[in-house]
Amino acid sequence: MKKTWKQWMAMPVLLMSFFMGATMVGCSDDDDPVAPEEPGQTEAAQIKLGATEVSIAGEGGPGEMTYNLVNAAANGKISAKVEDGVDWIHDFNTSVNRLITFEVDANDVEEEREATVTVTYSAEGMSDATATFKVVQGAKAPEAFDMSVGEIGSTWFVFNLIPEDLNMEYLLVAAQTESLEGYVDINAYIEDMKSNYAMYAELLGMSLKETLSMFGLVVQGSIENGLFATIAPDMQYTILACGIDDNCDLVTPVSQLDVTTLPATTPIDNQISVNVTNITSRSAAIGITTTTPDAYAFALFETAGLEGASDADIEAYLIQGVAEGSVNYLSGDLSSEEGVFEGMSPETSYTVVVMGVAGDVATTDLIKKEFTTTEAGKSDVAFSLEYKYFEGADVQDFYGVTGYDGFAFLAGRVNTEGKGFYWNVIAKSAFDEIEGGDLTDEQYIELLTDEDMQSATQSPFTYVCDYGEMRLCGVAYDENGNFGPVWKEDVNLTPEGVSSASELESFLMGTRGSSNEFATVQLQRLNIKKTESFKQVKMSANELKDNVSVKLNVRSMVKK
Repeated sequence: MKKTWKQWMAMPVLLMSFFMGATMVGCSDDDDPVAPEEPGQTEAAQIKLGATEVSIAGEGGPGEMTYNLVNAAANGKISAKVEDGVDWIHDFNTSVNRLITFEVDANDVEEEREATVTVTYSAEGMSDATATFKVVQGAKAPEAFDMSVGEIGSTWFVFNLIPEDLNMEYLLVAAQTESLEGYVDINAYIEDMKSNYAMYAELLGMSLKETLSMFGLVVQGSIENGLFATIAPDMQYTILACGIDDNCDLVTPVSQLDVTTLPATTPIDNQISVNVTNITSRSAAIGITTTTPDAYAFALFETAGLEGASDADIEAYLIQGVAEGSVNYLSGDLSSEEGVFEGMSPETSYTVVVMGVAGDVATTDLIKKEFTTTEAGKSDVAFSLEYKYFEGADVQDFYGVTGYDGFAFLAGRVNTEGKGFYWNVIAKSAFDEIEGGDLTDEQYIELLTDEDMQSATQSPFTYVCDYGEMRLCGVAYDENGNFGPVWKEDVNLTPEGVSSASELESFLMGTRGSSNEFATVQLQRLNIKKTESFKQVKMSANELKDNVSVKLNVRSMVKK
């Protein structure tokens, strides 16, 4: 808080420290404080204030006043009180000798205000001594943003925002008002939020501003009929806006506007329709259209898994899924380009279920749309994997991480012209007891695409493995979802066969160099999958064989 001060005459050097934190204007002609006289004195005590006025900026904060006593008694007490009817000055503290401190709230109007504080000295056998000073607070700074709220629903509201500087970039957030409680001020909340996103920025190798922009929190220019949606019903939210520079430091005060969503009601007039297009043997594009911004939940099931489930069961599942974050929860239309689902099984019936949800209330009827994937075709799209492995202890020493000692650190880089791929590493012992020692291509595909396997779908990628004999396997698919031939190779991972950890970075980058953003993130995060966490690795051969032919009865396929 910027403060300035004036004085009528020079202050003694030793008193300068009493004026930090507040502005004091006035006159003071007292000398060094007079020591208390012996009990029984008759001369009246006097309070000599350090100034007649304290100036506080509009944003509020601490203030202070110094004083000296003349003819003070040994048992006297000092106190301070603001004039009646004033509540924006409070928390007076006189515990420090010759100093009175207090707190001033932020001014919420664009006009200067002032109040009188009375200081009283009381001592037994003496008349009270009093002195007064004024606290003058500047006006609230003009808002950097003109914000207003338009139409409001139970899970959404419309707002308009005009920044004073149209070229300024600014943070824009809508937070539940109760989440702001516990912070010293709104700036502390903003700084806490920035700190949380700074962790993402570090993991992603991006600047804080780039990361905030990626999450849609950095805005420029005016907003007309902006929408905050998929939020809770009957809940107060606070819109926060503040200008930032390239380092995300605040360049304006934080503007705030409160809005409360409506209670959930049912039914609402939101006409929801579902259309499934571009159906292949293993994928489909789901498009959803709506007539209002009200939120809705949807999930995709294998139809067989819904056998015996009533509409009430599905509705309860969707409501619970919204609360747990385990189903899609959207507002507005979902284009078929955005709603592409993959990893399905050929010639299998699937059902899309959609329903309006606000809190724990179903706001529309349940909508179900069934479709069947096509017969699987064959593709000649090839897959191959380049790989190296490293001693886990060397990797953790080289990159300053922990948790890899005693493991092999296997990195793989995929070569394919296909639209996508799956690859994984599995303990070879899991295959040894299978008749013929292997699976068919279709069984491999079932295994690799099973979501429990968490197969790699990006390149490059890294796994942490036990040393020993492993089978690397992978497959690519074309634009129609048809898989090519399965690639597989057995490798015996030994401590003697490891590469130097210094080669890991160049291997992951490959010929793509520094433009390989995913490899960069892998190196920075070293967020590695460990094969020992896959139940298939520890299965017996028979369990593995059974697993590739049996799919889960009910699987909610949530778009990632």
